[in-house]
Amino acid sequence: DPKLPGEKRPTRFVPKPSARVQERIDRAFGHRLYFLARSESGPGEKLDVLGSTGNVYHVDLQPQGNSCTCLDFAKGGGVCKHLLFVTLRVLKLARDDHRVWQTGFTSSELAPLVEKLRSEEFRAAAAGVQADATIMRGYRKVQGSQDAVERQPLPADCPICFEQIESEEAAEFCRTCGHNVHADCRRRWAAASGQSSCPMCRSPWGEAASKASEADAPVNLAAYSAEHREA
Repeated sequence: DPKLPGEKRPTRFVPKPSARVQERIDRAFGHRLYFLARSESGPGEKLDVLGSTGNVYHVDLQPQGNSCTCLDFAKGGGVCKHLLFVTLRVLKLARDDHRVWQTGFTSSELAPLVEKLRSEEFRAAAAGVQADATIMRGYRKVQGSQDAVERQPLPADCPICFEQIESEEAAEFCRTCGHNVHADCRRRWAAASGQSSCPMCRSPWGEAASKASEADAPVNLAAYSAEHREA
C-alpha cells in the first residue's frame, strides 16, 4: 500500500484491479456516461453522473470511503463504472493509477482530487464529459432548480395544429425547450397519445418530470436525451 507513514486507508487496499473491475473500466470509457454536477460535501465531494440508461447516480468521495448509489456498488465487488468514470474521465487519472480501483482514499490521495474538483480550471476540463444543454435543463428541472428556460416569443405557430398562437393566455410553454403550444391542443394531444410530454423536445410536461424524484428509483433523464431514449 503506497500510503504515507501514519496515514490510514478507510478500506482494504487493492493492489491490482480484478477481472470484473477491468471490465467496468472498459464500460466507463465505452458506455454513455456523462457528468452532471458536483458539490462540496464536508471534506469530500459529491458528483452526479448520468448513467447509460438515463438514471442519475450520486458518487461520493469521502475520507471514510467512496460510494455510489447504483446497484453494482451496493452489491459489492469493488468500484462501479460510475466511480471509475469519475476517476478516469472526470478527474483524468491514468488507467494504471492505483487510486482508480480503490474504494477508499488516504487523506493525501483525496486532498488533491478535491482541490482539482473545486478549482476554477475544472469547469473547462470537464467540458468533454459534461451532459449537453438539453439534458442539463432537464436535470435542473427535476432537481427543483429555479433556473427556468426562457419562453419563446409570441406570436408563434402551434406545433400541434400549426395555427398561430396570439397570446400567452391561450398557450402553455415547455419548461425545457421554451416552445409554446395551444393549451387546448396540448391537452387533446396528451389524451390522444397517452404522453404527458412536449411535442417538440419530448421532455416530460408539468409535474411529470418531478414525479421521478419522489419515487424510490433513481431519477431518470432519458426523456431529455435522444441518445439515452434509444438505449
